[in-house]
Amino acid sequence: MIVVNGDFESEGIDPTDALGWTGENGTTISRTATSGVDGSAGAFISNTTPVSAAGPFTQNTGFEGGDPVEGGLLYRFQFDSQRTFVNGGVFQAQLVARDDGNNPLGFPINVTLITASAEFEAFSQDFTAPAGTTRFEINFFAITGA
Repeated sequence: MIVVNGDFESEGIDPTDALGWTGENGTTISRTATSGVDGSAGAFISNTTPVSAAGPFTQNTGFEGGDPVEGGLLYRFQFDSQRTFVNGGVFQAQLVARDDGNNPLGFPINVTLITASAEFEAFSQDFTAPAGTTRFEINFFAITGA
């Protein structure tokens, strides 16, 4: 397993904290026990401040004990999201390939979702990790308009 606690089922120091992830503050970014796909756990990111970003809600797989990754191999970046844009803005997900020294490699995968969704929707993108990759950093943001 590359991503640790990718389904957010395991709580960290309290029920609003997702084990293996950082960025939670209990209000605008938090783990939810029942609001994920099919009623399981999920992560909640809310941003109601104009022209700002909430996030990142993040994990570096090398720091959290995820399985090592190998440059040159094919991987899939996949997540489910349900989005409301009461204040406008976008939802952004980012995947950064990193080496043993935690230096970024190549170009990050940036996913920007601009439409609301009444139900959970799956996003999936296959990619080849750059040479020297040993870990991934995953970031999620809620960004309001400029």
